[in-house]
Amino acid sequence: MRAARTAGVLKAAYRRAGFRDVRLYPVAVALRLPSAAVCVRLVQETVVPITELLAGATDAEREATWAAVGQARRQFEGPTGFELQSEVLAGVGTK
Repeated sequence: MRAARTAGVLKAAYRRAGFRDVRLYPVAVALRLPSAAVCVRLVQETVVPITELLAGATDAEREATWAAVGQARRQFEGPTGFELQSEVLAGVGTK
């Protein structure tokens, strides 16, 4: 259901921008990093909403939260490092 809503929002944005014959294509992507710990550092440094959510937390609460994030990420760690599979929508249209 979420994918259908996302596709509808993306198509509508293209149309509002003046594109017609809008088509969307699913594209498989993978985030590959040396380890889950590197992934956690990347999230800490780049994902602003998470750091904002933790702004009012105590040091102990922040540490516990990041430890839980790291633990959850370790399920995607294997012999070649960290790999998280996902899918994005690529849109094209005619102007």
